[in-house]
Amino acid sequence: MERNVKIATGVLTALLVLSTFGIIYYWDKSGELALEKNRAGQRADSLVAARARLEAGIRELENELESIKEDTDSLTERITDAHGLLTRREAALRRIQAVNAQLAAYRDTAEMQLSGLQQDRDRLTGENQSLADQGNALREEVAGLNEKLRMMVPRSAVTADAFRVEARKRNDKATAKARKVHTLTVSFHVPAVLRTNGEQEVYLSLNNLQDNVPFTPLRTAVLPGSDAGQSVPVHAVERVRFDKDLQRISFTLQPADDLKPGTYRASVFTGDTYLGAVEFPFRDSFWFF
Repeated sequence: MERNVKIATGVLTALLVLSTFGIIYYWDKSGELALEKNRAGQRADSLVAARARLEAGIRELENELESIKEDTDSLTERITDAHGLLTRREAALRRIQAVNAQLAAYRDTAEMQLSGLQQDRDRLTGENQSLADQGNALREEVAGLNEKLRMMVPRSAVTADAFRVEARKRNDKATAKARKVHTLTVSFHVPAVLRTNGEQEVYLSLNNLQDNVPFTPLRTAVLPGSDAGQSVPVHAVERVRFDKDLQRISFTLQPADDLKPGTYRASVFTGDTYLGAVEFPFRDSFWFF
C-alpha cells in the first residue's frame, strides 16, 4: 500500500516537476513567441511602409512615364515636321540642281556660241583688214591713175560730167514746159582731177542760147578761161568742200520770172576753174495741154 502511495507520490512528484518544467518552457516559449510576434509586427510595418514607398515611387514613375510619353509625342511630331521640312528641302535642292544643270547647259551653249562669234569676229576682222588693204591699194592705184591722167590730159580739157537737170511745177511734178517751171535743180559730178583742197564757192550761171539772162541774177563773176575776163551772171552759189571721195554738187533755184521756151545753158565754175556746162530745152505751153 505504502508502496503504491510512494509510487503515486513519485508519479505526482514527477508530474509536478514535469508540469513545472512545462510551465517554465511554455512561458519561455511564450516570451519568444511574443518577441517574435513583435518582430513580425515590426517587419510587417516596415513592409507596409516599404510598400507605401514603392507605390509612391510607382506613381512618380507613372507620372514621369506620362511626361516622357508626352515629350515623346512632341518629339515625334517635331521629328515628323523635321522630316517634312527635310523632304521639302531635298525637293528644293533637286529643283536647284536641275536649274543649275540647265544653266550649265545654257552656259556651255553660250560659250560655244561665244567661241563661234569670236571666230567669226576674228575672220571678219581679217576680212575687213584685207578689204582695208585692198581699199588702200585701190586708192593708191586711183591716185596714180589720176596723176597719169593729169600728166596725159591738160586740166583745162577736163570738165564735170553726169549732169542732171530737173524742172518741177508747184505741185512737185516734173515738167518740160517753160512757164510751168517752179524749181530748177542742176547737179553734176566733179572728177578728181578738178578737185582742189579746202572749201570753195561754186557758181551757177544760167542763160539761153541767145545769151539772154532769163531772170535777175544774184551778182556777176569772171568766168575762168574766158577771153578778156568775161563777166557772167551768177544765179546760185554753193560752198563745197573738195576733199570728199565722191564729189557731187547740186544747185536748186526758183526763177523769179516765168521762163521762155527755148534752149538754156547752165555753166558751173569756181573762182579759178571752169567746171563745165549743160544744155537743156523748155517747150512752149498750149491751151489744150
